Amino acid sequence: MLIKAGEIIKNSWQTYLENWKKLIPYMLLLFVPNFVLGIAGIASLYLDRFATSDAFVLTNNLIVIAIFVASIIFTVWASMSIAKNLGSIIGNKTALTYKESFSSTSHLIWPVIYTSLLLFLIVVGGTILFIIPGIIFSIWFSFTFYTILFEEKRGANALKASKELVVGRWWAIFWRLFAPGFFYALIFIILSYSLTYLLSLLLSSFTFFIINGLITSILSAVISPLTALTTILLYFSAKENPAQIKPLVEVKK
Repeated sequence: MLIKAGEIIKNSWQTYLENWKKLIPYMLLLFVPNFVLGIAGIASLYLDRFATSDAFVLTNNLIVIAIFVASIIFTVWASMSIAKNLGSIIGNKTALTYKESFSSTSHLIWPVIYTSLLLFLIVVGGTILFIIPGIIFSIWFSFTFYTILFEEKRGANALKASKELVVGRWWAIFWRLFAPGFFYALIFIILSYSLTYLLSLLLSSFTFFIINGLITSILSAVISPLTALTTILLYFSAKENPAQIKPLVEVKK
C-alpha cells in the first residue's frame, strides 16, 4: 500500500529534524546561486546607469546571462546532490558525505537538464491543447527527476519509468503530491509574508527590496529539503508497491 499523505508529512518532517545539521551545507549551496545572481543583477542595473556605449551594455548583459546559466546548472547539481543524500538517508539510514553526493551525481547533470526540457515541452504542449492533459502529464512524469537520479534512466526511458509508477493510481499519486506540497507551501507563505510585513515597517523601500529578496532565498533553501523529501518518500513507496493494473478483458481458462 502506498504511503499516506499524512505519513509523508510526518516522515518528511521527522527526517528533516533528525538530519538538518547534515543538510546545512546543501542549503547554503542552494542559497549561493540566488545570492550571486541577485548581486549580479543589482550590479548590472547600477553599471547600466553609467554606460557610455552600446558595447558596454551588451557586455554587461552577456555577463549577467552567463552568471544566470551557471547558477541554473549549479542549482540543478546541488538539488541532485541533496536528493541523492536524502534518498540514502531514507533507504539506507545513512547520510552520504559531501563529496560522495556530488561526485555520484555529476555525470547526471546533462541527462537531468535535457530530460527536464523534454518534460517541459510535453507538459506545455498538453496544456496548450487543453489544460487537463497538461495536468495529467505533470503527474505521470512527476518522478522523472528521481528515475534519473536513482535508476540512472535518461530521456524517454526516464519519462516512461515515471509514468509506470503512476498509471493505475493517478488520483492516489496526485493527492499524495498535492497535500504535502500544499502544507509546506502554506508554511513558506506564512513565514515569508510575516517577515515581509515586519520588514516593510522597519526598512526603507530600497533596503526592504534587498533584504526581502535575501530572506526569501534563505527560506527557499531551508524548506527545499522538506519539499524534496515528500516526493522522494512517495517515489520509494511507489517503487516498493507497484500498481496492480487489472486487464480490461479477463481470459477464461
